[in-house]
Amino acid sequence: MKKHLASFRKGWQSENLARYILSNFAFISQPSTIADDLGSDFFCTIFEAVPNNKNNALVPKESFAIQIKSNRKPFCITGKTEYLKNLGIPFFVGVCNKKKQNLEFYSGEYLIPFFIDEPAAEKIKIKLSETDDCKENRYSEKDGEYTIKFPKLFNIGSNHDSPEFKEAIKNLSKACRTISRNITRRNNKEYIFFESFSNNFILVSNKKTIKESMDTRLNKIFFELAYILDKRYIETDLKKYNKIKEALRKVLESGL
Repeated sequence: MKKHLASFRKGWQSENLARYILSNFAFISQPSTIADDLGSDFFCTIFEAVPNNKNNALVPKESFAIQIKSNRKPFCITGKTEYLKNLGIPFFVGVCNKKKQNLEFYSGEYLIPFFIDEPAAEKIKIKLSETDDCKENRYSEKDGEYTIKFPKLFNIGSNHDSPEFKEAIKNLSKACRTISRNITRRNNKEYIFFESFSNNFILVSNKKTIKESMDTRLNKIFFELAYILDKRYIETDLKKYNKIKEALRKVLESGL
């Protein structure tokens, strides 16, 4: 009799629970497990129920990719770096808690600045972490292997009628929008990013890259400001422009 490994069955059960939970708020698609081993188990698009006559219409909103795990142990993504480096949507890891019937969401948002700082990194390990553990050392290196922290954002349960469920989906949509803007900034070579769960911004380590990013952003600001002045769109209340004036004064005084 052919043996059936318990670890495979646990993974299969976790994936099925995740599929059920995700289907309560998102359209989901699944890559082929044989031909398309990309590093994501599901691609999801959050939907919003909008009244349409006597029924609700499901309107697609934010999209994301997610890899499902049955535990919080660190794991390697070596071999998936090119995929994750160029992924154009937010990436999460979901840990299934079969006892509590929920899905813990961990955010891969630090992958964006990491691959800018370490584009040649090959040996990479993911550590699922609490947000308080991510205030410092979001990623680190030891003996040629890099460890990237994935902060925990929230839990999403199977009870889709609960207030907690609805609040979690709202927070997930917000996180997706923030991370998507970070991806757009990366593509535009603007290397100042924002955490999805706080008001903190993230700078890459390379000072030359930061300066180039700041130059790009300043060029856009000055272009828009010149347009406002040229078209006389400036408002009578000038208080909002004081920050720009003060920033310009500091730049001129610094001799940059």
